[in-house]
Amino acid sequence: LAHTKKLLTSRAYREKSGEFAADGVKLLAEPMAADMAEAERAMEPTGIELVVPVPMHPRRRRRRGFNHSELLARGVAEKLSLPYADALVRTRHTVQQSVLEGAARRTNLRNAFECRVDLTGRRVLLVDDVYTTGTTARECAKALRKAGARNVYLLAYSAGGR
Repeated sequence: LAHTKKLLTSRAYREKSGEFAADGVKLLAEPMAADMAEAERAMEPTGIELVVPVPMHPRRRRRRGFNHSELLARGVAEKLSLPYADALVRTRHTVQQSVLEGAARRTNLRNAFECRVDLTGRRVLLVDDVYTTGTTARECAKALRKAGARNVYLLAYSAGGR
């Protein structure tokens, strides 16, 4: 994990053009998704019916060329033989959470997500790369429940406090 974090946050890595960076992340995403799927299998049965990634704003996605959470969610869905859906969208551009602290993190993402799929009665697995304060997960879960999700479970590759 330390090597992965170092690679993903290094300036040289971020400055590489889209294809090289995306290929590097895709190579990392596969074993990371396998680890995440194994962790989900080890949990108490949840009856998950759908895997959904935390969305990235289109502007940020164009700049980066990929969404880490999407790559992980697709891999997890494949390993667990579950359907995958880009059910959530980010409705507005926000400041990147990693540069904010406490209260600013909580207000930054308020009502920033919308679910455009009817999830009535479904159990959803929300996938993200990093869990820090829980703000992103809470706001995404709120949008998924508003769309009718019966239960929302979170699976993140790593957790860090802030």
